[in-house]
Amino acid sequence: MEFLDSWDKELKKMNQGKRGRPFEYPEIFVQFSALWYTFFHLPYRQLEGALRKLPSFIPELKVADYTTLWHRITKLAIEVPIQRLMRK
Repeated sequence: MEFLDSWDKELKKMNQGKRGRPFEYPEIFVQFSALWYTFFHLPYRQLEGALRKLPSFIPELKVADYTTLWHRITKLAIEVPIQRLMRK
């Protein structure tokens, strides 16, 4: 949950000079969401629902809707080193 500490700073950097609607969620949160999507094999609506439970434990967390998650996650190039995780 380290991304919460740099949430505003990363958003400011991402939106600097951007034209159009500003980003509301930093890239690190999208990557965190993508890992949940990958590890738990959740459809995007279920991913949104699972992430929406997190603010009950982490009140300052702002959660994206499933459409935003889909748009941002599908644009990511994430490599999950599953073999390395399996060896431990």
